[in-house]
Amino acid sequence: MLLQADFNYRRGVHEVLTYDANFLDSVDKAGNPTPVIPSIDFNVPYADSSAFSTYKALLLRVDRRFANGFQFTSSYTFSRFKNFGGDGLGLGEGITNRNNFQAEFGPGGADRTHRLVISGLWELPFFKDSPSRLRKIGLGGWTVSLISTAASGLPESALLPDGVNLSGTSPFTAGDYLPGTRPGDLGRKITSVSQLNQIIRNYNANRKSLAARIEGGVPVDPFGTELRELAELPEGLQIGGDSLISQDVRITKGFRFTESKRFDFIMEVFNLFNVANLTNIASNVIPAKDDVSKPSDIVTFRPTQRTTNVFGTGGTRAFQFAWKFTF
Repeated sequence: MLLQADFNYRRGVHEVLTYDANFLDSVDKAGNPTPVIPSIDFNVPYADSSAFSTYKALLLRVDRRFANGFQFTSSYTFSRFKNFGGDGLGLGEGITNRNNFQAEFGPGGADRTHRLVISGLWELPFFKDSPSRLRKIGLGGWTVSLISTAASGLPESALLPDGVNLSGTSPFTAGDYLPGTRPGDLGRKITSVSQLNQIIRNYNANRKSLAARIEGGVPVDPFGTELRELAELPEGLQIGGDSLISQDVRITKGFRFTESKRFDFIMEVFNLFNVANLTNIASNVIPAKDDVSKPSDIVTFRPTQRTTNVFGTGGTRAFQFAWKFTF
């Protein structure tokens, strides 16, 4: 048996932010265009390498080396992964506020606080030492192996509805982060409906002070989009992404003919218990006029699909068969 504990810290640099360097679509509070160079009437796509990421993790691992036909490995990770805009790979993330790039920094799209993976292999002893060659070949030679995976949910963000953009950066974004939250806060700093509802109440009470101007008695953003009152969310709603749970099993029947010649029939099943690992969560907060009296009434902060691995950990249950000849 071997126990190993490590601390891992990594910092990625020169990761990419992408935006229009001319900010052609940006406006001031009055709604007047504010491009960087007014005489240039077109976008200037720009890849800015000023972004960065940080990863911190405590890694624990227990190994039992192969002996008497059995071995296993158990690994646990407690980690924090942060970057800009929820980007998972540092390949280019857009921005929602050109005046404050740092506001995009938060838990990354691949951040899972807890990860546990247990794998093992057992060579079944039945008929292994049988004096009958027929029984040894025909009934022995079975191996069972498994991989058990469990991980906590991914972080989510709360976005304003209707594409509201308080900074006047662009009318084409999915919406600003709900004031009082940052990217990836849901499931991390915000873990309950009551916490999120308090932030929604604060937003509703301060819409006029957050607005760029008032038009017809209605608070609007720099592009003239109304800052509508938001609905409080019902208890029972999950805050943050769904956990990932999967049990993968392989059964191998081996036929050994000589020291160097062996035939294996392999049967595998991924996500044996067909756990519905859910993903693709809608993250826009709902205007108050919509009916949200109970969790089943709403779509926001609800997953819209299952993890879509065709064959592999976390997807819908799948079977795979293989034959292998070794010589």
